[in-house]
Amino acid sequence: MRIDRLTLRSFRNYRDTTVTFPAAGAYITGANGSGKTNLLEAIYFLANQTSFRTTNREELQGWGASQCVVDALVTAPELQRQSELAIALSPRGRRLVVNGKETKDVQKFATYFAAVAFHPGTLNVIKGGPAGRRLLIDRGIASLQPAFCASEPGLSTPLEAAQRPAPWFNGQPRHSWGMDGAFYRGRATHHTGTPGAHYHLE
Repeated sequence: MRIDRLTLRSFRNYRDTTVTFPAAGAYITGANGSGKTNLLEAIYFLANQTSFRTTNREELQGWGASQCVVDALVTAPELQRQSELAIALSPRGRRLVVNGKETKDVQKFATYFAAVAFHPGTLNVIKGGPAGRRLLIDRGIASLQPAFCASEPGLSTPLEAAQRPAPWFNGQPRHSWGMDGAFYRGRATHHTGTPGAHYHLE
């Protein structure tokens, strides 16, 4: 899975910016405060409907803006599928859009694109309780195996981690996934393969 195009409107310091990414991947450089982390935050926000930096969604909106929009063209070669995803955030709430049509199905929206960000808060997964670790694992499985959402209705509610056995540890796995798939899907925000485009932010 990869992002081919990303458009940000009034997202933090991006007023109206479109970036295209080649299939080979990209790396981003720039001075402090130029917007490198904001770009990665936008990708993460599109995938997870939350920020890895703040719980206050108003901080994501640019100064004086009434709403912010993150829009992306996402390709899933393994499914031979290309999708236009958007998330719009305003004081009235959040709108999710798939291929031009608004959807209320958060679980299905999450199956179109996955992103993982490694940041200081990631340590909470290790230091915190089992619920945080199960949520991370469930999101990974759901992104690779959309049918997992249907078989695990608890995904839409706070997880009762201690009361639910791991789905891949009941004699034989119900859903197969591996680190290769997880890393492949994380390529949108972190690319370690063949050198691709280089974006320098001013």
